[in-house]
Amino acid sequence: MFYKQKGLIFNTMKTVKTYPHRIAKVISWFIISRKNRHHFLEKHDRREIKKRLECKHLESNISE
Repeated sequence: MFYKQKGLIFNTMKTVKTYPHRIAKVISWFIISRKNRHHFLEKHDRREIKKRLECKHLESNISE
């Protein structure tokens, strides 16, 4: 059991050394997603709705 854990730790260290930016990105994404998922989605949805409304407005102006 201990050897398995040691191997796992060694492998993770190797991975960290080879892909530090990727792991940092994943970790930061995980933290951000846990913390701001709801807030971010709300913000994103608002932006999308705004864009759609603007598009509809422009389309209605063009059709008139």
